[in-house]
Amino acid sequence: MKHKQVRIAIGVLAAFNALSAIGGGIVILHGTYQDGVLIEAGGRGQFPLEWLQNTPFSDYTIPALGLLISGLATFLWMAEHRRHHLHRRYT
Repeated sequence: MKHKQVRIAIGVLAAFNALSAIGGGIVILHGTYQDGVLIEAGGRGQFPLEWLQNTPFSDYTIPALGLLISGLATFLWMAEHRRHHLHRRYT
């Protein structure tokens, strides 16, 4: 029983992480730049371009895509893991 509870807790944390990354990537991608500062789509977050100095990025597009893709990959991995687990159980 304890093993199942640990799996559920890890699944909940992974789902929260995946959804946060997906949401963060979308919000940043839909943001607008004003005076060298990215204003995220909701208007709350402000990300100055100077934070990207000494990095290979000139704007937040690639980091936002990284967030989005990593969140989707985590979510898809969870779905495939769940499908495999159910398939193994019922065959």
